[in-house]
Amino acid sequence: MPTNKFVQNDFLRVWERIKKETGLTTLVQLSEIIEKTQQNVSASKKKGEFPIEWAFKVGRKYGILTEWILTGEGPKRIGQAQGFFATIEEWAKETGEGNTRWFENQFRAAFPQFVTWEREKKEEANEAYQNQMSA
Repeated sequence: MPTNKFVQNDFLRVWERIKKETGLTTLVQLSEIIEKTQQNVSASKKKGEFPIEWAFKVGRKYGILTEWILTGEGPKRIGQAQGFFATIEEWAKETGEGNTRWFENQFRAAFPQFVTWEREKKEEANEAYQNQMSA
């Protein structure tokens, strides 16, 4: 069993949190949001894994933090986290504690799948831009 709580997620627990917070009730609805086939979602459910990319997409649509979706821990909503991060930044500025990008660094270390996903999105956007410019 992995020690990193983000590497393998209990599909059923994650799905219960999502249903409770979003009003989604079927895997078909989930598949539409994450842009995967219902068969793909069912296969992931059977393996007991809920990919971080899916949690990110659900969170983005409903304003829920990815970490909370995956673990049930920490702030649930983006606004709650923003208030906390603003407090951290204020503290760092007032006390001279320096780097406030620690969370971003910690997040990237905890979610290597996010780093891959983010890089692919940037490459897609760059490719689309290049295609637009050459048209």
